[in-house]
Amino acid sequence: MDTAKKILVVTKDIGTLQFLSPGVRAAREAGHDIVIVAEGLSAAGWKKEGYTLAFQGSEDFRKEPFKCDEDGMVSALKPDLVVVGTGSPINLEDRFALAANRASIPVIAAEDTYLACERLTAELSHALVITPIAAELVRTKSRYAQVPTTVIGTHAANPPPDTPEYRAEIARLRQGGLIVLCAGHGQPYTLDILRITLETMYRAIGFQ
Repeated sequence: MDTAKKILVVTKDIGTLQFLSPGVRAAREAGHDIVIVAEGLSAAGWKKEGYTLAFQGSEDFRKEPFKCDEDGMVSALKPDLVVVGTGSPINLEDRFALAANRASIPVIAAEDTYLACERLTAELSHALVITPIAAELVRTKSRYAQVPTTVIGTHAANPPPDTPEYRAEIARLRQGGLIVLCAGHGQPYTLDILRITLETMYRAIGFQ
């Protein structure tokens, strides 16, 4: 493949892995060279999907600190593109993004929740986000206002069960009006997500 690129993917949380996995798989099937650097719960997830890790950090860098020469790895790997997650607390994702900045390599950030890009300190070329509202928040409430965004949806949640009992319960709940499902994301982000959800409802649906 003449246009094949080497893409370095750096992740930490399982949500980022689920968010990126379909695109990474498609890129690999299209002939691109995928290199994975992972820490946290995402490391086992990539291995389960059949990837070999170029570097693996500990499950929790705060409890099990580890060393990684991100500048040396970026220099040796020479990726055409670096794709990073936006885990919490941020670690290798931001470090590799900064290393890519220093090497003048484009960086794409993958948000698996609203305004997660704010965890990064690196310069970005692009951001992948979950919804149009997330794209709007990047443009209006983050320091990445000038960064282009692409909405790719979210794969970071399991689909609901397709059972008669589940469908019956949803039908029962709908008799009472609108249903809003808001998935938490730990502290302090769940409160922020609830606030954003309410603001979205006010604007889109006209709630008072």
